[in-house]
Amino acid sequence: MLAELTERNAAGEIAEIYAEIRRLWAVPYVSSLQRHLATRPGWLEWTWAALGPAFTSGRAQVAAWRAAKSLTVPRLAPVSYHALRVWGVDDVGNAAIRAACASFVRVSPVNLMLSGLLRRLLTGERPSGAGSVASSWTPPAPLGPLPRARDRGAPRLRRGVTSEWGVWGAISGPPT
Repeated sequence: MLAELTERNAAGEIAEIYAEIRRLWAVPYVSSLQRHLATRPGWLEWTWAALGPAFTSGRAQVAAWRAAKSLTVPRLAPVSYHALRVWGVDDVGNAAIRAACASFVRVSPVNLMLSGLLRRLLTGERPSGAGSVASSWTPPAPLGPLPRARDRGAPRLRRGVTSEWGVWGAISGPPT
């Protein structure tokens, strides 16, 4: 695990950048990518100074979401209602899983865009073109908060079924 500066412990400019990321990504948390950059003095601030304009204009998010939407991804077979119940997932847990998935679908392409742009800067590439122009872009409506499964207690799974369920761990909420 890489070190992270939690949202709760962020202060000053880093806390401001975290707030901008939550607003512009339209999700209720800051991803581990940015939380890790924040542990290195000046890294997140430099990254945001260099790449923030592409995100405040909405260009980066729109391009990322468009690219993700254009992908053809084979659909997975749905997990049946009964299988979810055997695993101990009730309607509340099912809604939590759906909320986590919606969050990942929204944030993952934007984080890939951020990391790709950052990689290009770090390898010496520089943007070309006319530069950023004023934009009237508005982020999409934010997704609601992710359920805090740990606060409610992890689902009680039937004996013999693993008690550490990866998806449930993923939706237990971002570090704060």
